[in-house]
Amino acid sequence: MMSASRRACAVLAAAALVWCLLILLPPALMSLRQPEAAVLLRRLFAPVCHQEAARSFLIAGHPLAVCHRCTAVYLAFAAVAVGFSLLSLPGLLREMSLPRLALFLLPMAVDAGFDLLGWWSNSALSRSVSGGCAGAGLACFVIPAWIEAWKEFFPLHAHITLSRKVHDG
Repeated sequence: MMSASRRACAVLAAAALVWCLLILLPPALMSLRQPEAAVLLRRLFAPVCHQEAARSFLIAGHPLAVCHRCTAVYLAFAAVAVGFSLLSLPGLLREMSLPRLALFLLPMAVDAGFDLLGWWSNSALSRSVSGGCAGAGLACFVIPAWIEAWKEFFPLHAHITLSRKVHDG
């Protein structure tokens, strides 16, 4: 039976994968001549991204629902969540401190900040790499807290899993 930690990670990974799928859907919907649905999905993401087409990946000539950087943040977060839900690595997931999280966010801040100051002209690659670093760091920061919250909200499942491990040996 799956441990409470792995179950919590699997739920978070599934939610992250659905979110990523929604990001990828607008170009497919445009190709299927469903522009209203594509626009509706893009509006869903408008509060979290500027959605500039020139700074977004294109599929079949149509932009994803979010920009390069946001796409990378969400895909990296999902990849880490999937990885932790599939792998059983005790002790690997520890609560991450804010200063350590800041190290993961630093490449994104430097890339965006230097671009705004005119010291650097960022690119799709730099936005994607810095976004990927941020997404991976955010996942490592969020997952331990998510697991603890999961165990608190679903204590019966955590207890059943632990008691079966003890009895099964």
